[in-house]
Amino acid sequence: MERKSEISVYASKTLILNKYQNNGIARVLGTQGVFSYLTDPELSALVRIDIDVRAKNINSQKFAEKIRCIPYGFIPNYNNYADKRNFDFSEGKPFSSGEFEAVIMYVSPIKQFWKIRNREVIVINRKEILDFYNIVKKHITRMNRDEVLIRNTSNVLFNNFTIHKDPYKSCILIRGYLPEKTLKHLLQYYSNWNLVEWRVPTTLEGLNSQHIALNNGFKVVGYDPGSFYNQKLTNDTIIFCKFPNGIDFSQFEGLNVVDRNKPIVTKVLNSVME
Repeated sequence: MERKSEISVYASKTLILNKYQNNGIARVLGTQGVFSYLTDPELSALVRIDIDVRAKNINSQKFAEKIRCIPYGFIPNYNNYADKRNFDFSEGKPFSSGEFEAVIMYVSPIKQFWKIRNREVIVINRKEILDFYNIVKKHITRMNRDEVLIRNTSNVLFNNFTIHKDPYKSCILIRGYLPEKTLKHLLQYYSNWNLVEWRVPTTLEGLNSQHIALNNGFKVVGYDPGSFYNQKLTNDTIIFCKFPNGIDFSQFEGLNVVDRNKPIVTKVLNSVME
Protein backbone atom coordinates (compact mmCIF):
# COMPACT_ATOMS: atom_id res chain seq x y z
CA MET A 1 0.00 0.00 0.00
CA GLU A 2 1.35 3.43 -0.94
CA ARG A 3 0.04 6.81 0.21
CA LYS A 4 -0.58 8.90 -2.93
CA SER A 5 -2.12 12.05 -1.49
CA GLU A 6 -3.98 13.37 1.54
CA ILE A 7 -7.13 11.55 0.45
CA SER A 8 -5.96 8.46 -1.46
CA VAL A 9 -3.88 5.34 -1.09
CA TYR A 10 -2.70 2.98 -3.84
CA ALA A 11 -2.97 -0.77 -3.27
CA SER A 12 -0.33 -2.73 -5.17
CA LYS A 13 0.47 -6.45 -5.08
CA THR A 14 0.08 -9.47 -2.88
CA LEU A 15 2.81 -11.98 -3.71
CA ILE A 16 2.52 -15.64 -2.79
CA LEU A 17 4.70 -18.67 -3.48
CA ASN A 18 3.62 -20.94 -6.33
CA LYS A 19 2.83 -23.90 -4.07
CA TYR A 20 0.24 -21.83 -2.20
CA GLN A 21 -1.45 -20.34 -5.24
CA ASN A 22 -4.94 -21.15 -6.56
CA ASN A 23 -6.30 -21.88 -3.09
CA GLY A 24 -7.78 -18.44 -2.39
CA ILE A 25 -5.13 -17.71 0.26
CA ALA A 26 -3.77 -14.58 -1.40
CA ARG A 27 -7.25 -13.13 -1.77
CA VAL A 28 -8.00 -13.63 1.93
CA LEU A 29 -4.63 -12.33 3.15
CA GLY A 30 -4.73 -9.39 0.74
CA THR A 31 -8.21 -8.39 1.83
CA GLN A 32 -7.34 -8.61 5.52
CA GLY A 33 -4.14 -6.68 4.88
CA VAL A 34 -5.96 -3.81 3.20
CA PHE A 35 -8.62 -3.48 5.90
CA SER A 36 -6.01 -3.76 8.66
CA TYR A 37 -3.93 -1.01 7.04
CA LEU A 38 -6.90 1.33 6.96
CA THR A 39 -7.31 1.18 10.76
CA ASP A 40 -4.12 3.27 11.19
CA PRO A 41 -5.19 6.56 12.92
CA GLU A 42 -2.77 8.50 10.68
CA LEU A 43 -4.93 7.57 7.70
CA SER A 44 -8.12 9.12 9.04
CA ALA A 45 -8.30 11.59 6.11
CA LEU A 46 -8.30 8.84 3.47
CA VAL A 47 -11.46 8.57 1.42
CA ARG A 48 -10.43 6.27 -1.45
CA ILE A 49 -8.31 3.25 -2.37
CA ASP A 50 -6.94 3.13 -5.93
CA ILE A 51 -6.00 -0.06 -7.74
CA ASP A 52 -5.01 -0.91 -11.29
CA VAL A 53 -5.31 -4.55 -12.34
CA ARG A 54 -3.97 -6.43 -15.34
CA ALA A 55 -6.84 -7.08 -17.73
CA LYS A 56 -5.62 -10.65 -18.27
CA ASN A 57 -5.57 -11.52 -14.57
CA ILE A 58 -9.08 -12.44 -13.49
CA ASN A 59 -8.00 -13.41 -9.97
CA SER A 60 -6.73 -9.89 -9.30
CA GLN A 61 -10.03 -8.50 -10.58
CA LYS A 62 -11.89 -10.77 -8.17
CA PHE A 63 -9.65 -9.50 -5.36
CA ALA A 64 -10.55 -5.91 -6.28
CA GLU A 65 -14.22 -6.81 -6.09
CA LYS A 66 -13.59 -8.44 -2.70
CA ILE A 67 -12.43 -5.13 -1.21
CA ARG A 68 -15.49 -3.39 -2.71
CA CYS A 69 -13.71 -1.70 -5.60
CA ILE A 70 -15.62 -0.15 -8.50
CA PRO A 71 -14.23 -0.34 -12.07
CA TYR A 72 -14.06 3.02 -13.80
CA GLY A 73 -11.58 2.72 -16.68
CA PHE A 74 -9.63 0.54 -19.10
CA ILE A 75 -6.25 1.87 -20.28
CA PRO A 76 -4.19 0.25 -23.07
CA ASN A 77 -0.38 0.63 -23.16
CA TYR A 78 -0.35 1.13 -19.40
CA ASN A 79 2.11 -1.59 -18.41
CA ASN A 80 5.36 -2.20 -20.24
CA TYR A 81 7.16 -5.45 -19.44
CA ALA A 82 10.81 -5.98 -20.37
CA ASP A 83 14.29 -6.21 -18.86
CA LYS A 84 15.09 -2.53 -18.19
CA ARG A 85 18.14 -3.00 -15.99
CA ASN A 86 20.62 -1.79 -18.62
CA PHE A 87 18.51 1.00 -20.08
CA ASP A 88 19.96 4.50 -19.59
CA PHE A 89 17.31 6.87 -18.26
CA SER A 90 19.76 9.69 -17.58
CA GLU A 91 18.82 11.60 -20.73
CA GLY A 92 15.14 11.55 -19.82
CA LYS A 93 14.20 9.16 -22.59
CA PRO A 94 11.42 6.66 -21.89
CA PHE A 95 11.61 2.90 -22.30
CA SER A 96 9.26 2.65 -25.28
CA SER A 97 9.79 -0.97 -26.35
CA GLY A 98 8.70 -4.09 -24.52
CA GLU A 99 5.48 -6.04 -24.07
CA PHE A 100 2.48 -3.81 -23.48
CA GLU A 101 -0.52 -4.69 -21.37
CA ALA A 102 -3.81 -2.96 -20.65
CA VAL A 103 -5.15 -2.46 -17.13
CA ILE A 104 -8.53 -1.97 -15.51
CA MET A 105 -8.72 0.96 -13.10
CA TYR A 106 -10.62 0.68 -9.82
CA VAL A 107 -11.60 2.90 -6.93
CA SER A 108 -12.88 1.83 -3.54
CA PRO A 109 -14.75 4.72 -1.82
CA ILE A 110 -14.24 4.65 1.95
CA LYS A 111 -15.13 6.68 5.04
CA GLN A 112 -16.30 10.23 4.13
CA PHE A 113 -15.95 9.81 0.34
CA TRP A 114 -19.57 10.43 -0.58
CA LYS A 115 -19.84 13.41 1.77
CA ILE A 116 -16.96 15.33 0.19
CA ARG A 117 -17.51 14.29 -3.44
CA ASN A 118 -19.12 17.09 -5.43
CA ARG A 119 -22.39 15.83 -6.93
CA GLU A 120 -22.38 18.59 -9.55
CA VAL A 121 -21.06 17.16 -12.81
CA ILE A 122 -20.37 19.64 -15.63
CA VAL A 123 -19.56 18.19 -19.06
CA ILE A 124 -19.77 19.11 -22.71
CA ASN A 125 -22.43 17.44 -24.83
CA ARG A 126 -20.37 14.62 -26.32
CA LYS A 127 -21.57 11.04 -26.51
CA GLU A 128 -18.13 9.65 -25.68
CA ILE A 129 -18.19 11.33 -22.28
CA LEU A 130 -21.84 10.80 -21.40
CA ASP A 131 -21.72 7.10 -22.36
CA PHE A 132 -18.80 6.47 -19.99
CA TYR A 133 -20.43 8.43 -17.19
CA ASN A 134 -23.56 6.28 -17.52
CA ILE A 135 -21.56 3.03 -17.55
CA VAL A 136 -19.89 3.92 -14.24
CA LYS A 137 -23.15 5.24 -12.83
CA LYS A 138 -24.72 1.78 -13.22
CA HIS A 139 -22.24 0.50 -10.62
CA ILE A 140 -22.87 3.33 -8.15
CA THR A 141 -26.44 3.99 -7.02
CA ARG A 142 -25.34 7.12 -5.15
CA MET A 143 -24.61 8.79 -8.49
CA ASN A 144 -28.35 8.78 -9.20
CA ARG A 145 -28.44 11.92 -7.07
CA ASP A 146 -25.93 13.75 -9.27
CA GLU A 147 -26.77 17.05 -10.88
CA VAL A 148 -25.46 16.68 -14.42
CA LEU A 149 -25.07 19.97 -16.27
CA ILE A 150 -24.38 19.83 -20.01
CA ARG A 151 -22.73 23.03 -21.20
CA ASN A 152 -20.95 24.52 -24.18
CA THR A 153 -17.30 25.40 -23.95
CA SER A 154 -16.34 28.49 -21.98
CA ASN A 155 -14.85 31.73 -23.31
CA VAL A 156 -12.15 31.56 -20.64
CA LEU A 157 -9.15 29.26 -21.10
CA PHE A 158 -7.57 27.80 -17.98
CA ASN A 159 -3.95 26.74 -17.66
CA ASN A 160 -3.49 24.93 -14.36
CA PHE A 161 -2.08 21.42 -14.48
CA THR A 162 0.49 18.97 -13.12
CA ILE A 163 2.53 16.37 -14.99
CA HIS A 164 3.86 13.07 -13.68
CA LYS A 165 6.34 11.13 -15.85
CA ASP A 166 7.06 7.41 -15.59
CA PRO A 167 9.93 6.70 -18.04
CA TYR A 168 10.03 3.00 -17.06
CA LYS A 169 6.52 2.52 -18.43
CA SER A 170 6.77 5.37 -20.98
CA CYS A 171 3.63 6.99 -19.54
CA ILE A 172 2.72 10.62 -18.96
CA LEU A 173 -0.06 11.62 -16.55
CA ILE A 174 -1.54 15.12 -16.80
CA ARG A 175 -4.08 16.41 -14.28
CA GLY A 176 -5.99 19.64 -14.68
CA TYR A 177 -6.68 22.27 -17.32
CA LEU A 178 -4.76 22.95 -20.54
CA PRO A 179 -5.24 25.44 -23.38
CA GLU A 180 -4.78 23.93 -26.83
CA LYS A 181 -1.47 25.66 -27.52
CA THR A 182 0.07 24.18 -24.38
CA LEU A 183 -1.34 20.73 -25.16
CA LYS A 184 0.12 20.72 -28.68
CA HIS A 185 3.51 21.69 -27.26
CA LEU A 186 3.37 18.85 -24.74
CA LEU A 187 2.28 16.31 -27.35
CA GLN A 188 5.21 17.30 -29.54
CA TYR A 189 7.64 17.15 -26.63
CA TYR A 190 6.41 13.69 -25.54
CA SER A 191 5.86 12.33 -29.05
CA ASN A 192 8.10 9.29 -28.41
CA TRP A 193 6.17 8.14 -25.30
CA ASN A 194 3.66 5.29 -25.36
CA LEU A 195 0.84 6.84 -23.36
CA VAL A 196 -0.36 10.34 -22.56
CA GLU A 197 -3.12 10.17 -19.96
CA TRP A 198 -5.03 13.38 -19.26
CA ARG A 199 -7.49 13.58 -16.37
CA VAL A 200 -9.86 16.51 -16.82
CA PRO A 201 -12.19 17.60 -13.98
CA THR A 202 -15.94 17.78 -14.57
CA THR A 203 -16.02 21.45 -13.58
CA LEU A 204 -16.88 24.70 -15.32
CA GLU A 205 -13.15 25.31 -15.74
CA GLY A 206 -12.76 21.90 -17.37
CA LEU A 207 -15.23 22.39 -20.23
CA ASN A 208 -12.68 23.71 -22.72
CA SER A 209 -10.17 21.02 -21.79
CA GLN A 210 -12.77 18.31 -22.43
CA HIS A 211 -13.41 19.79 -25.86
CA ILE A 212 -9.70 20.22 -26.63
CA ALA A 213 -8.90 16.63 -25.65
CA LEU A 214 -11.46 15.15 -28.03
CA ASN A 215 -10.48 17.50 -30.85
CA ASN A 216 -6.85 16.41 -30.53
CA GLY A 217 -7.44 12.69 -30.89
CA PHE A 218 -7.71 11.67 -27.26
CA LYS A 219 -9.98 8.73 -26.46
CA VAL A 220 -12.26 8.58 -23.43
CA VAL A 221 -11.14 5.51 -21.47
CA GLY A 222 -12.62 6.14 -18.04
CA TYR A 223 -14.69 8.21 -15.66
CA ASP A 224 -13.28 8.50 -12.13
CA PRO A 225 -15.69 9.73 -9.40
CA GLY A 226 -14.30 11.92 -6.64
CA SER A 227 -10.72 12.02 -7.90
CA PHE A 228 -9.84 15.73 -8.28
CA TYR A 229 -9.03 17.20 -4.89
CA ASN A 230 -9.29 20.99 -4.86
CA GLN A 231 -9.61 22.95 -1.61
CA LYS A 232 -11.58 20.21 0.16
CA LEU A 233 -13.95 19.79 -2.81
CA THR A 234 -13.56 16.51 -4.69
CA ASN A 235 -14.74 16.56 -8.28
CA ASP A 236 -14.95 13.72 -10.78
CA THR A 237 -12.49 13.45 -13.65
CA ILE A 238 -12.83 12.20 -17.21
CA ILE A 239 -9.88 10.08 -18.32
CA PHE A 240 -8.64 10.85 -21.81
CA CYS A 241 -5.75 8.94 -23.42
CA LYS A 242 -3.62 9.41 -26.50
CA PHE A 243 -1.09 6.90 -27.82
CA PRO A 244 1.72 8.75 -29.69
CA ASN A 245 3.41 5.52 -30.82
CA GLY A 246 0.15 3.75 -31.61
CA ILE A 247 -1.34 0.70 -29.92
CA ASP A 248 -0.05 -2.86 -30.08
CA PHE A 249 -3.36 -4.68 -30.53
CA SER A 250 -1.80 -8.01 -29.50
CA GLN A 251 -2.17 -6.83 -25.88
CA PHE A 252 -5.91 -7.42 -26.26
CA GLU A 253 -5.49 -11.10 -27.04
CA GLY A 254 -6.43 -13.36 -24.15
CA LEU A 255 -8.24 -10.71 -22.13
CA ASN A 256 -9.92 -12.34 -19.17
CA VAL A 257 -12.32 -9.98 -17.43
CA VAL A 258 -15.16 -10.46 -14.97
CA ASP A 259 -18.68 -9.65 -16.18
CA ARG A 260 -18.76 -6.35 -14.32
CA ASN A 261 -15.81 -5.05 -16.35
CA LYS A 262 -17.02 -6.06 -19.80
CA PRO A 263 -19.02 -2.87 -20.62
CA ILE A 264 -16.00 -0.65 -19.88
CA VAL A 265 -13.54 -2.86 -21.75
CA THR A 266 -15.84 -3.21 -24.76
CA LYS A 267 -16.44 0.55 -24.89
CA VAL A 268 -12.72 1.34 -25.01
CA LEU A 269 -11.88 -1.43 -27.49
CA ASN A 270 -14.54 -0.20 -29.90
CA SER A 271 -13.17 3.33 -29.56
CA VAL A 272 -9.47 2.59 -30.14
CA MET A 273 -10.19 0.23 -33.05
CA GLU A 274 -12.22 2.80 -35.02
